[in-house]
Amino acid sequence: MPPSPAPEPIYVGLRLRPLGSHEEGQERCVEMDGNVVTLFESPNCDETASVTTAGGGARTPRKLQQFAVDVAMDSSNPESEGYVCQESCYELIGKRVLEQTLGGYNTCLFCYGQTGTGKTTTIMGENGQELQRGKQGILVRLIQDLFEKASEMQQEVGDEVKMKVTMLEIYNDKLVDLIAPVSRPVRKNTGGGGGGGGGGGMR
Repeated sequence: MPPSPAPEPIYVGLRLRPLGSHEEGQERCVEMDGNVVTLFESPNCDETASVTTAGGGARTPRKLQQFAVDVAMDSSNPESEGYVCQESCYELIGKRVLEQTLGGYNTCLFCYGQTGTGKTTTIMGENGQELQRGKQGILVRLIQDLFEKASEMQQEVGDEVKMKVTMLEIYNDKLVDLIAPVSRPVRKNTGGGGGGGGGGGMR
């Protein structure tokens, strides 16, 4: 077995999806440069949202905030040089989880964002094309590679491998077991709502 990787307390990735059909014509307000993400105000908001060059030239969007993350993934344009496809997203994020798990560490993959930001596509894959390897999301690829590694450990090293899988969904403040024959809410969160999120943990 290769040496265990050093533990990572937290590793943050940010992924930028392409504009949807309902967003056509809108100006892009996010830019990525390496691992730095910059947010801009739309130049159409008001006069304070843009600046004028010293010579009175064209107005440009004003920078609002910048964030540094561990890895920034631009999936907005398949034609761009740095485009991050599903496979690349898994290589950057998913494989780290697998390596840490096989190294003996408890791991958790959490995908957070508001409705429509691409969480399901990133985690599960593109809708209706989940069986196509190139379209599969992080979780599907992670499970496949995990079982392949477990098979190698059993055949090549003689290790005994045990796996237990649970799949739960939190939706509209209800917890649903996705594997049970009849999916039904098993508990309601009375602590109030919040942003959307999805993910899983392994140990």
